[in-house]
Amino acid sequence: MVQVLPVATSWFFGLAVVVFPLLLAIADKASAVVAAALLGGVVATVLRDRALGIVLIATVFQNLIVSLASPYVDFADFNFVRAFSFLDMVVVWVVVYLGFLAAPGLVPAPVRRMMVESTVVLAVVFLFMVYGVPKAGGNAIVYTRNIATPILLFQIALLTSVRHRLGLGPVLVTMAVAIVFVGGFEWLARDEFLAATNGDTFWRLNLEPLRTKGILETQFRLTGISINHPTDFFKVVLFNTALLADLDLTVLRLYGPNGHPISYGYLLAFLMLYLGASRRFILATLLAPLLIFASAKGAVIVILVVVAAFVLRALFGERLAIVGLAGLFALYIAFTIVSGLRGGDYHVLGLMGGLYGFAGNPIGHGIGVGGNLEGTLSADQWSAAQASGRTATAVESAVGVLLYQMGLAAFVVLGFYWRLVKRLWRLHAHTGIPHHLVAAVGTLAILVNGIFQEEALFAPLAMGLMLAFAGTALGSAHRVAAELAPEPAAAPDHPPRAVPA
Repeated sequence: MVQVLPVATSWFFGLAVVVFPLLLAIADKASAVVAAALLGGVVATVLRDRALGIVLIATVFQNLIVSLASPYVDFADFNFVRAFSFLDMVVVWVVVYLGFLAAPGLVPAPVRRMMVESTVVLAVVFLFMVYGVPKAGGNAIVYTRNIATPILLFQIALLTSVRHRLGLGPVLVTMAVAIVFVGGFEWLARDEFLAATNGDTFWRLNLEPLRTKGILETQFRLTGISINHPTDFFKVVLFNTALLADLDLTVLRLYGPNGHPISYGYLLAFLMLYLGASRRFILATLLAPLLIFASAKGAVIVILVVVAAFVLRALFGERLAIVGLAGLFALYIAFTIVSGLRGGDYHVLGLMGGLYGFAGNPIGHGIGVGGNLEGTLSADQWSAAQASGRTATAVESAVGVLLYQMGLAAFVVLGFYWRLVKRLWRLHAHTGIPHHLVAAVGTLAILVNGIFQEEALFAPLAMGLMLAFAGTALGSAHRVAAELAPEPAAAPDHPPRAVPA
């Protein structure tokens, strides 16, 4: 009972912060925003030790909840009702961050340094958002959210775990169990799953912007694929790569409770790695078919690299493991770029577009300029990109987009991620805890994937989820170290100070 009640509380509030505002939004948007903010405030103050788990539950399952309610949602309100989990996260972050500012001395000095570093990153991102808004409008706001979300999750995790035992493990295990059932239903009975979750309505609303902007028509001209039903949109070559196109392995891609296959793949990869490190191998194995049919190759690469890190470290020790991982990443990057340039891969051409734009304007174009939000290339633009070996602006590559939008300041963001990797690696070297190696190498693998994917760095369930885990690992390590530290000896002529309650 002691273990069940906290987990049940996390699940209740994780779903409530989405369900209650969504129901209110059908009648009155203002009331919905107020309710979402109040719920976020309750989570951050009364349930601070459960806050991170609640935020993650809301993030993972929000689109499934919206899908269930989609018959009552107009297209004009569709994006609005999908913002409640983000609003909840921001409110939690504001409350937790203000608490840190009010009493920074309550956390250890290394945690304060990480907070300062990550706050500098957020400040730089904000400045480039201001620079980009006049040029890109709403796209600047969206990209700022995408870039900042992993940092916000990291700070929430770091500040809460350094003061409290979060009990995140049971939340992740129950989340994995829930996904086995939900994902299995989607995989084995797609039509019934869509019917049960009002998926036809949800996907009609979700695809409407692509239809009105002519993106679906452009896709039809380029590929010959016509989207008449959601399942037409789900069909891809296995792992969505030209390298396997000759095998003619077409799958009906899984989108998961979050409604996005790449983010879903990263979620599954993270859960599999966490469960493996926790020696819950059966549950981890049950998630594997879902990852395959989500067809997210970047997520599979994360698993392979982390497993390789465990093997290399066990066989050859820390130093040679670092050399081996560096070699693996170098081969991966080189192979992907060379094969991508030869085959005209969109991700590699987008990276080259970002590098070219960075070289031409190292100050940066402003957040929101370029990137996937500018829309799909026309047939003529695609032909020109293949002929020149690059796109006109940065697309599909998070690293390329950051360099294009922020110029040299992009290294503030990327450098922060790199410093986190080094901290996590040193933490694992000190503790030997497998979860710390998952956090270190997982963060690095996602960072490298960001060279070829926007979602790797910008999706909440990719870098965001891994940084939440990283923040928890670092904060918990400092909390435990403080708990185990011996009391300082009192001076002979002074009584020992009372320990605060």
